[in-house]
Amino acid sequence: MKIGTAWRDITPSKPLPLLGQMHERLGEYTRDPLTVNVAMLSDGDLKVAVISVDVCMIPEALARRLRNKCAEKCAISADRVLISATH
Repeated sequence: MKIGTAWRDITPSKPLPLLGQMHERLGEYTRDPLTVNVAMLSDGDLKVAVISVDVCMIPEALARRLRNKCAEKCAISADRVLISATH
């Protein structure tokens, strides 16, 4: 079995509205970086990608585009790309 990993910092460079508030409130600082983390597993025939994203939600249309782009770039079936929002 082969395993590969990667990550990327996706911390916004400017304040953005925080989710879960009863009013609009901008984030004032960054305590921890936000990241995307990927683990790709292959047994030679079957490939699976597991992606975690430090966000509150991933709209279905965006998840579909991400799966399709991964399939295109990594020679993997789009239905074998698992995407999860971690917050």
